[in-house]
Amino acid sequence: ATHVPKFAITMGIGTIMKAKKILLVVSGADKAAIVKKLINNRAISTRIPASILHLHQDVTVLLDMEIASAIWGCNHEQDSGEELPHYHTLSGPR
Repeated sequence: ATHVPKFAITMGIGTIMKAKKILLVVSGADKAAIVKKLINNRAISTRIPASILHLHQDVTVLLDMEIASAIWGCNHEQDSGEELPHYHTLSGPR
């Protein structure tokens, strides 16, 4: 069953790109394939609207363990047994 939010906040790409820093938080293994394409391909494409983030100077992508494991096959845990989030920085010197 697909869960569609009843309420949402919409923000355009232009407004997002004007931010000093961008934090993209992604959760759910079903998003792993598209996140992998975003991280591994620096090309800007309308097929992956988030690819525009490669043009921003300060972007961090925070992934839950399901996505990180699906992309990199990692499975780290803290001493408490809680799963660690993973991050990837899209931006940087070109």
